[in-house]
Amino acid sequence: MKKSDIMGVFFLILVIVLIIIFYKEIGEITKQHPFILGFIKLFILGTFGEMIKYRMSSGSWKLDKIILRAFIWGLYGIWFTWSFAYADSGTKGLISKNLWLDAGPLATAFSTSLWLNILGGFAYFMMLIHEYLNFCIREGKLINTITFGEQLNKKIWFQFIPLTLFIWLVLHTFTYMLPEQFRVLSAALLAIVLGFLLSFGKK
Repeated sequence: MKKSDIMGVFFLILVIVLIIIFYKEIGEITKQHPFILGFIKLFILGTFGEMIKYRMSSGSWKLDKIILRAFIWGLYGIWFTWSFAYADSGTKGLISKNLWLDAGPLATAFSTSLWLNILGGFAYFMMLIHEYLNFCIREGKLINTITFGEQLNKKIWFQFIPLTLFIWLVLHTFTYMLPEQFRVLSAALLAIVLGFLLSFGKK
């Protein structure tokens, strides 16, 4: 294992330990400033997940234009803050109008994850948009969607990625069992999982 790999593992362990120690404080600050904390969480952890993907595919942690990539992940943190609340309130709204089955907290969490990842199409759309933005970063300019579609790895995006939606279905069910102020943090940690999944898909 390289020295940089050891540092990466240490960083991940440190983040998890800090979250465990200060989870109450993180929850309170998130309640007061949801968008700022959403930005910070994904700025750090989403970028780390992408660095893992790059490390597994190229053997190096030195991701180019990392500040720009981190900023985009931060914007995703704001997007997650909206979309997680949107799916939650939408599912509960359906239940309140007797348009969806009410079978307890676990079933509601599963239903919300189902709407977020599959029925509502959020997960696939978010990942595809992020891939497009990464493509623009690599090219150093905005690319039209036709060119992007031609360069897209069809096997990954139309075969492998749709299968991962069922993994997100399970993981986000757990996320929706958490208190609201910890859901985006869970999504930020899952961004690291996304890095592993995409690396595995490319291999």
